[in-house]
Amino acid sequence: MILKSPLELFDSHKVARRVIGTHTILADIDGWEDSHQQLKVDYAFVSSTFRVISSEVTLDGGTEPIVSDHFGLLIQLK
Repeated sequence: MILKSPLELFDSHKVARRVIGTHTILADIDGWEDSHQQLKVDYAFVSSTFRVISSEVTLDGGTEPIVSDHFGLLIQLK
């Protein structure tokens, strides 16, 4: 719905030159108790006036600690 709106926004994770990570939640979090899959449910939408250099899932237990049931999404724009 957001991508089809007249605002002409883009999913930063899909248009970034460099993408790191695929999902922002693990299975079975609060409100998704019956889920058994990893999902990307967090987004940063941008207009075409920005160039997305990178989009990175962070705070996922890799190089940064997990601090929430959702991971972070860090984008670099130009």
